[in-house]
Amino acid sequence: MRTALAGAAGLALVAMACGPSELPPIDDGAPEVQDEEAPDVQDADTSPTGDDLPECPSYDAPREYDPPPDQQPDADPALTSPELIEDLDVGDEGGDDGGDDHEPVPEGAAPPADPTPMSAAQSWAHEHAADHFAGMWFDGEHGAAVIAFTDDLDRYTTEIRDRFGDSWWVVRGERSVAELHELADAVGEVTSTDVEPGHPGSIVGWGPREDRGVVGVEVVGGDDQALAQLATQLDDPAYCFAIIDAPPEPDLDRAVATLATVSGWRDGLEFESGTLLEIAHDEQAAQRLFDDNVPTDLDDGPDAEPWEDGRHGELADVDLDTHVLAVWSAGRSGSCPEWVNELSTSGGTVVVSTAVPTAGACTDDFNPYRTIIAVERDLLPPADELPADLDLGYDIDRRAVVAYPSG
Repeated sequence: MRTALAGAAGLALVAMACGPSELPPIDDGAPEVQDEEAPDVQDADTSPTGDDLPECPSYDAPREYDPPPDQQPDADPALTSPELIEDLDVGDEGGDDGGDDHEPVPEGAAPPADPTPMSAAQSWAHEHAADHFAGMWFDGEHGAAVIAFTDDLDRYTTEIRDRFGDSWWVVRGERSVAELHELADAVGEVTSTDVEPGHPGSIVGWGPREDRGVVGVEVVGGDDQALAQLATQLDDPAYCFAIIDAPPEPDLDRAVATLATVSGWRDGLEFESGTLLEIAHDEQAAQRLFDDNVPTDLDDGPDAEPWEDGRHGELADVDLDTHVLAVWSAGRSGSCPEWVNELSTSGGTVVVSTAVPTAGACTDDFNPYRTIIAVERDLLPPADELPADLDLGYDIDRRAVVAYPSG
């Protein structure tokens, strides 16, 4: 379940990173890629396929270093500072003729910014140690800038500390960044299976974790056979997995019933916020609401899939003595269709919750839609208490709950 985030004009949904990132992971105790609405990660070892899908280490788990921390220099906060630096010995950047080997700055464009200490070291490692460079990160526990190489550690230790500061922690890495990226690319090929994106057994995110020397894969649980197949397809010790909860099945017998879902808002509807809930408290208003918002040529929607456009019920099915009719006008992500699954009123403010049929994050495109719902009367304010405020979970839309039709 999630609150109605997709309805806001500033649709704050996050697109999942589906490939390797060039930026070093920053260990601040939080995941590299996380949607604040994403389902909780399960403990992979408790699932029936936990033995086949090795669990990714948590982001704040202690690391083992070679050489260990007691053989590393004292950390220098200046190395992890965002302050720009102007004079760095990054090596011979010219070609054989001594000229500049880089692309010229386009006319009218600003010159490249001076690098930060970490970005400068990363750029040098990519260019001069591509076969051995195994990643770079900030170790929050020790406050140290760490860079890893798979081979020639003594030589690279000297190079890094001479060029970028003698407080760098230089450690041995198991896999190069190039190898991690190749492994990440292979995950992209696995996603082109028969499993529908966001459904049980599907991969919803992946990318290198340089500080662990692995490729993390986020997969939707709920289908043991599909997870076992993934374990076979990604059978390499470089892969680790985080299993997220499969989306719940819609409860069609709950207090909010979807009668129709339609793309776009009805003609002529205008409102200041990104969401609007209009309530028809009597039979005449309910009939008008249904006629205004449900096109006569709207096809029937799939059974038990209230998020799909189409008719899912009829006004004649609603007991208007116990229920009211309402229309929810909001926005949805193109990758995450949604339906209204809960409504309640607290302190005169209406709380609307929506759900999506898939797990994982959503793209941030805003697609207007409307859904016509039947709601138990005691869950919504009576007509004489409107307009009311709408609680979206992350914000309050003032006076966004009104009697139908809105002014």
